[in-house]
Amino acid sequence: MFVKEEDGAALARCVDFGITISVWDWTDEQFEVAKNLMKAMSDYLSGAFSYGLSIGEMEEDIITNFGGSFIDVDIEFVKPDEVRVLLVPVGLY
Repeated sequence: MFVKEEDGAALARCVDFGITISVWDWTDEQFEVAKNLMKAMSDYLSGAFSYGLSIGEMEEDIITNFGGSFIDVDIEFVKPDEVRVLLVPVGLY
């Protein structure tokens, strides 16, 4: 599901894992094109949390392994079963 926030961030929410992925300034169309990437990222994060990787390791893995699409990532635990991920795409600044 894709939702446009008032501040310009678009959201993809993977309800199965309680992971919310936000990408600054992406349109619904960009999320639609990248839906396989977002699914792969949600799957990776779910496994990484289960495996016990640190937030820093996960952030580094996302920057390194997801096609050079993002220049910054911030992962935050909101609740034990809810995680928020904020991504800054390449070319935004």
